[in-house]
Order: sequence, then C-alpha cells, then structure tokens
Amino acid sequence: MDKNTIIVIGKLGSPYGIKGYMKIHMFTELQDYYFKKEWFIRSTESSLWGKTTKKSFLNHNGKTFIRVNSISKREQLSNLVNALVGIKYSCLKPLDKNEIYLNDIIGMDVINRRGYSLGSTENIIETGANKVICSILDKQEYLIPFTGKHIISIDKTKRNIIVDWEHDY
Repeated sequence: MDKNTIIVIGKLGSPYGIKGYMKIHMFTELQDYYFKKEWFIRSTESSLWGKTTKKSFLNHNGKTFIRVNSISKREQLSNLVNALVGIKYSCLKPLDKNEIYLNDIIGMDVINRRGYSLGSTENIIETGANKVICSILDKQEYLIPFTGKHIISIDKTKRNIIVDWEHDY
C-alpha cells in the first residue's frame, strides 16, 4: 500500500460543550499513539481529505473529545458530525512479525483448507460480535468470520488467507 494513502482511524461524533470540542469514536486501541500523528478529516459530503491541526484532547467519563485548531464555534462543528478521521499509512505503528493491519488483507486471495479459491477480500464488516471478511468470486459473496476458528493462516508475502470455510456455506 502507498505510504501516503489515508487510513481511517476514527469518526467524529456530536459537538460537546461550548468550547469547540467534538466527541471522537476511535477505531483503534492505540489512541495515545495516533493522537501524536498528523490527522486528516473527510466530511460525509466530500471524497477529499483535508489536513487538520489538533488543538487539544479531553477525556471525560471514559469518552474522548477533540478540539480542532481552525474551528471554535459549535455551529461550525455540526458540518463535521460523522466525518472520518485518518492518518497516512506511513504513520501506522510498526507491527510484530505475526501481526497485520486489517486494512492490509483487502485484496488478498482467500483459499479454503482444501485449496479452493473463495475470491479475494473486498471488505471487512464489523458486526458487534466479531469482524467478518467479505470475499467475492464470480459474483458469489462469502462472509467469513474473522476468528481463530475460521482463519487458519495469513501469508503477507503470498498475499493470501487460508480459511476453514467451504464454497457452499
């Protein structure tokens, strides 16, 4: 993946208080690490990312709020509700040998334990219980739970995922 590709790490929620804060829903457990990185915001009405400067963060009752440097009025914030927050791929935290970012499995070939192709990973769906890999082969969609029971191995070099899943599930 190109190191300048923007990776979504969160989504802005509703305005909070009168000082220009917004709730932020982080899609990562590494909040402190990513708060130090350069951020980009994309509103729901745009396909373009805009660089932003974070002014400050606030943690209150287990929730995180962000204040963007260029916006201080509550009315301006309403345009950013549900906007995506991203960072450059190059800013992702380095992983251990046996770890992978879910974003990196997009496009990987999905093969069942018998050697049959189930297409390639098109998407990852968050269900409340677990994540689900969506792979497609000739218009056939396979929804495979991303769990230790169903994912046998992921080979970053070969760019494939071996799964315990049959083509007729």
